[in-house]
Amino acid sequence: MHIELLSPNKLTNLDQLEKLLIDRIPNQYRDGFFKPTHPIDITNSEFGLEESTITKAINLIKQAKDNNWKVVVYGDYDCDGITATAVMYLGLKRLGIQVNSFIPHRTKHGYGLSLVALKEIISQQRPDLVITVDNGIVANREIEWLKQQGIKTIVTDHHMPDEEQSSPSADAVVHSTLISGVGVAWVLIRELFRSQQTDKNQDSSFDGDQIAIQLLDLVVLGIIADQIPLYGPARSLAIYGLLALRESSRPGLNALAEAAQINLRLANTSTINYALAPRLNAMGRLETAGKSLDLLLTDDLKSARELVKTLQQTNLKRQEITNQAWQAVDDFILTKPEDSIVVTAGPYHEGIIGLVASKLVDKYHKPAIVLSTSESQPKASARSIKGVHISNLLRSLPKELFVSLGGHKLAAGFSLAEGRLQDFLEKIVQLTNKQIDKKLIEPKIQVLGELDWNLINLATVKVIDKFRPFGAGNQEPMLAIRGKLQNSRIIGRDKTHLKLNLAASDRPTQLSAVCFQYQHKLPDDESAWEEVDLWAVRLKRSTYRSGLVDVVVQAGSIGLD
Repeated sequence: MHIELLSPNKLTNLDQLEKLLIDRIPNQYRDGFFKPTHPIDITNSEFGLEESTITKAINLIKQAKDNNWKVVVYGDYDCDGITATAVMYLGLKRLGIQVNSFIPHRTKHGYGLSLVALKEIISQQRPDLVITVDNGIVANREIEWLKQQGIKTIVTDHHMPDEEQSSPSADAVVHSTLISGVGVAWVLIRELFRSQQTDKNQDSSFDGDQIAIQLLDLVVLGIIADQIPLYGPARSLAIYGLLALRESSRPGLNALAEAAQINLRLANTSTINYALAPRLNAMGRLETAGKSLDLLLTDDLKSARELVKTLQQTNLKRQEITNQAWQAVDDFILTKPEDSIVVTAGPYHEGIIGLVASKLVDKYHKPAIVLSTSESQPKASARSIKGVHISNLLRSLPKELFVSLGGHKLAAGFSLAEGRLQDFLEKIVQLTNKQIDKKLIEPKIQVLGELDWNLINLATVKVIDKFRPFGAGNQEPMLAIRGKLQNSRIIGRDKTHLKLNLAASDRPTQLSAVCFQYQHKLPDDESAWEEVDLWAVRLKRSTYRSGLVDVVVQAGSIGLD
């Protein structure tokens, strides 16, 4: 792994560091970055939503309420889809609307809005109105079918529309790519509450904005888990959502945190990415996400704890299946080492193919596609790298290859037509080898710049912390320090981490550092470690040593690339 310095000059003071961090922020989002507007005060247009479509959706929901229509919220089985379903369901329920929820089963119903699922809903519930959350923007055929059945539709989504086809012919399409699916659902509920606030028949004690604010603890889960770039309105939802999450009295979230052995009062983006979201996602990966939704909706702590037990067991099973798939993945890779993409196809459980794709991206620093060939129509999950828009790339292939396709910049999901796997492989390899710049897939790690050893202190961490929360688009910064390895020892229960002592190259100074999962970050040949003289690190406020800084090694390199 080579280290690339984004700044050629050594950082010797905190002003230089802060300028580099500010320069990472897109110009249009710099104003208000440190003190973002509360999401309750952000306009619909700033959220990327059209006022006219929101008005159409609100009028239709009011019609549903006035006529006592049956409403079904049609969600998705990932964390964003589950939380979007919860927010929409709770909001409609609060207004006395007759509402039920539906989350498709990954294997039985497939991805997104499907005819199989819709026929099941109609046979069991016969709704008057279907509201999609976190899906629907490319479901033209399905929306048209619902219209033929006499059922009204509202689409709320954040995924990339298909540029070659018109928007679905729903009664209202509420869409923005600036926020996640739960973010779009929340804004619609906020505006619905406000419209009710002005209703003369509404209870005078009804405070729509306050009720909407109380839903932000759910919104932040989907925003972070779906890797939405944390700028502008998404950053606002993340910051104020984290505050709401830390104060949440929601039984399901507290039971989930209890089981994960984390303090919800100290929740941050890592809490969501590594503790809460994986447990919520596990149900949809292996079984049905209905119990994850039930967990978010319950107001009973005892019931929440029982549901969490199921989530915990399923998550452990998910980990086991993922590990088994990862150990066998090399046997199913179809591409060559010199290709610009990694494609693997095998008898994978389709619930974990996205996780395997992410691991392949980390290992090879290339876009990755993992196909489950257990069914006649292979189902696939794709993950990408910065600079490669995977959804646009896939959509430039012949449409007849696909049964379904959806996604955004860094992730996509699709199903292949029966018998088209080899054809797809040839075309995607040819396309990516031609279009992807080889420099984008070089195995390197980018750092802001080289940090003077005098700045390895709490003052530097305080500057870095000003830019939190970190996440997609606003990654936690990495810095480089120069030094030689003095000694090291393997630590951790599973012997996968490394404790290191580094010595400065220009002064009699040493420091202690830790490298988690070191086998993926340091040279394969242990004898080469003594030659490493440049270390990519993250600096963190120490959890156990008050007033001190922890140095976390991300990579080691012999000089610069």
